[in-house]
Amino acid sequence: IAYRESAVWHNRLLSEGVLSPHREYWQAMLADAPRSIALPVDFEAPDPGDAAEVLTFSLGEALTADLRRFAREQSTSVFAVLMTSLAMFLHEISGQTDLVVGTDMAGRIDASLRDVVGFFVNTVVLRLHVTPKRDVLEVLARVQQRLLEAHDRQAYPFDLLVAELVTQRTSRNSLFNVFVSFQIFEPTNPANPRLERFAFHAPVRRFDWEIQLIEEGDDVSVEVIYDPASFRRRTMDALFREYERGLREILCDPRRSIAEIRARAMLAADVAVEEEAF
Repeated sequence: IAYRESAVWHNRLLSEGVLSPHREYWQAMLADAPRSIALPVDFEAPDPGDAAEVLTFSLGEALTADLRRFAREQSTSVFAVLMTSLAMFLHEISGQTDLVVGTDMAGRIDASLRDVVGFFVNTVVLRLHVTPKRDVLEVLARVQQRLLEAHDRQAYPFDLLVAELVTQRTSRNSLFNVFVSFQIFEPTNPANPRLERFAFHAPVRRFDWEIQLIEEGDDVSVEVIYDPASFRRRTMDALFREYERGLREILCDPRRSIAEIRARAMLAADVAVEEEAF
């Protein structure tokens, strides 16, 4: 099968109504959903441009090993655990219990497409509910469920969904303002040094925050593309130091409530500040 043939096949699925249940799911799930997360900006930019800066940091081998161990113990993926930690982080900094984020999926919905050369990736939307009384495992279960639901309905084109749900278009995506992607790269093979990964950042910022999670070798790196007109660099540094502290607390004892984890993370932050003062 060729890429062109797969496109014809996908269009036929749409025209014949095969994907109508997918459409109904997305419309019902997003009907009354918030369109953005209230991020803690430093400046209110009246006309956000396309300027972008990138915050990059690494979780490190020790934390990555703990992350993988936890995912194995819970019979889930590293991405599901990271998405859970990000949902809790976004709840903490925004105060919102109803969160909507975008992510991408492979889009190869049939086994016959596995080896076809072409771009099949489609954007999907995750609606996540996080409240302080829930523990980590409860939030993780909900995140897993949303990811599975999105995976099973990823064939419905995102651009059609936006056209159907958004009545007033803005200069940016109007279904969410935070996007999270997860990629796995094999380590560079010393036997074939000509093959290596190049970091690439689009010249146009697509969202208020675009968080790229990259698992490579024994480490996970995080890249956050943000608007420098809205966020100071030191604010972004401080926010994601808090995220990393929260992730450590999550992996330490997932049966604690989100409120308890938040309290312990704040205590750890205060201790770190005192140690830096000395």
